Amino acid sequence: MAVFGTTEIKDVGFQEPPYTVSRELIEQFRQATPSELKGIIEDLFETITLFDNHAVAATYKQHGGEHFEVTVSVASHKFRVDELGVEKEVPIDDPIDIGILDKDGHYLYLKKHGIDTSESEIVVQVDGRPAKAGIDPLNILVDRKPKDNVIPVKAE
Repeated sequence: MAVFGTTEIKDVGFQEPPYTVSRELIEQFRQATPSELKGIIEDLFETITLFDNHAVAATYKQHGGEHFEVTVSVASHKFRVDELGVEKEVPIDDPIDIGILDKDGHYLYLKKHGIDTSESEIVVQVDGRPAKAGIDPLNILVDRKPKDNVIPVKAE
């Protein structure tokens, strides 16, 4: 049986009035979520949140055989939209995926990095020749222009 916080689904399934509402489910998510990820609940359920992520540059250095050091420069901005559609940039402090792909589109590296500035440089080691790299390559976040999240990687 799935458990959220201290309430089991069987405790609220097929209940009589008053019925469980979404605010109660969100509170259960909040109780079950580690403190460093609680901001995601606000982004997904309580506000209209948009991102403007894009890969700026990506280079690699070969370190013998199939070992490569990849440097990815990314830009990331976060916006909240009010009920009238007015956007306001808000500070970013989010775990966002950084991905490195080979020529066949397979991931050599895919891991969340704490992005807390509008411009970041990430250096990772991979086993295999990188072909593309970027930020939020799976397009999980609501992004204004998701097609600029991944770019080709060039040799230094």
